[in-house]
Amino acid sequence: MSSLIKQIITNKSTRLITLIFMFIVGIVGFFLVYGYYAQIRLYEQIQYEKLSAITKTLAFNIDGDKHEQLMQMYLEKDGIKSNDQNFIYKDIHNLLRKTEKDNRTGSTIYTLIYVKDKGLFHYGVTSSDAPFFRHEYLQFPEILVKNFETGGVIPRYTSENGTWISSFSPVRNKKGEVVAVVESDVRFDEFIDRANSEIFQSSIMALGVILIVAFFLYRAVKKILRKEERMRQELMQQKQIIEIKNKDITDSINYAKKIQDAILPTAEQVDAGFKDYFVMFKPRDIVSGDFYWYHRFENGEQVVAAADCTGHGIPGALMSVIGSSLLNEIVKQRGVKDPAEILNQLDEGVNLALGNRSKSTEQRDGMDISICYINTEKDTLQFAGAFRPLIKISGGEMEEFKSDKFPIGGGDLYEKKPFSHHTIPVKEGDCFYMFSDGMPDQFGGPNGKKLMTKKFKELISQNTTLPFKEQCQALEIFFEKWKGDKEQVDDILVVGFTLNRP
Repeated sequence: MSSLIKQIITNKSTRLITLIFMFIVGIVGFFLVYGYYAQIRLYEQIQYEKLSAITKTLAFNIDGDKHEQLMQMYLEKDGIKSNDQNFIYKDIHNLLRKTEKDNRTGSTIYTLIYVKDKGLFHYGVTSSDAPFFRHEYLQFPEILVKNFETGGVIPRYTSENGTWISSFSPVRNKKGEVVAVVESDVRFDEFIDRANSEIFQSSIMALGVILIVAFFLYRAVKKILRKEERMRQELMQQKQIIEIKNKDITDSINYAKKIQDAILPTAEQVDAGFKDYFVMFKPRDIVSGDFYWYHRFENGEQVVAAADCTGHGIPGALMSVIGSSLLNEIVKQRGVKDPAEILNQLDEGVNLALGNRSKSTEQRDGMDISICYINTEKDTLQFAGAFRPLIKISGGEMEEFKSDKFPIGGGDLYEKKPFSHHTIPVKEGDCFYMFSDGMPDQFGGPNGKKLMTKKFKELISQNTTLPFKEQCQALEIFFEKWKGDKEQVDDILVVGFTLNRP
């Protein structure tokens, strides 16, 4: 045995074989351990994100004023003894119960109120079959008090009932005051046990593989190493070439984004013209084929546009630069205010910039766009659109103003007439919405289908009573929940505004 070991050490080839074998053993061991902890971390992160989405959605949907009223009505422990005892309790319980079942959390979802003078928490409404109303929450984590106003996650912790991870979000009343938090938990023990079993099985399999590899490696390593070295050098060269090209491309796209951002209206410009507004702008890639445009004349008249260019990414972004430049020329330099005439000149400019297209070609380069001219002194808004409508909500009633059914650009592919416009009277509190087709066309939801324009308009109508910034937040939260783990299919642009009055 000692002679064999000496030969292995002194011979260059056998020494290399030994080092490779030890390296393989080390790599396999590393990836087994790394994979185990990575699996634990990944599962934990997924659960945090899931729980956070659950509690944020619940906090948004729970009526904070009613919850506060319920807790003031029943001040004693076990004041609520059944889920049907009080209609407020019942409504919130049903919401929590449905959420628990739909998301399969496997544990009770509940609300908590903080009793400041006693420095403790009481349970409020739960998804449990049996209420435990105003029972004290014993041994609660300090982060509940620290982040009571903002919400957050509770890192993995172990109690007498097992290992858990949790998330909580604040429930607010109409004044914006936090009246409770809603908390959701998930048990972690079962996953840890399963991961331990999997790592054990993987270790047994890895040992068998190592023994087989060791046998064949001893016989064939010289030939394999020579071939592998040649391949490694070639791959390294190819990788370096690809990395350089990718860096150049990414740098170019990032610089293009800076250019595109520079042509978009600044917040200061838009703030000067609108009493309240929002812009939900989510490019699918780094740069966007959607863009919005704004100009305010010295007399206070305003022009605002929301456009969806052909394609997305770099092609769409190039088209957006052309569109924005043409709008600057037509409105700012030529002083055109009629939205229909703006679109007529924009169509002419796009066709001229891109070259005429015959009816035989399938290519259509251009954009769909909605554009508004606003005269607050006359209390009117003029609207014109190319394949994109305008939505008005007044007194809770929605009205949609249709666009012309032909786009900007496209040459002779469409039988075009001069664009038409709508003149719309405006009164205090009227809300207007312009949007691209990105959000209605997004796949998602429980069936993986498109959102569609009808459901999108219902979503707009449901949130129109909120301040515009909160409307935007509600849209973004809904979009992320609807999209789930699916890819964003297109650029997204939604513009909402109400008007300053002179």
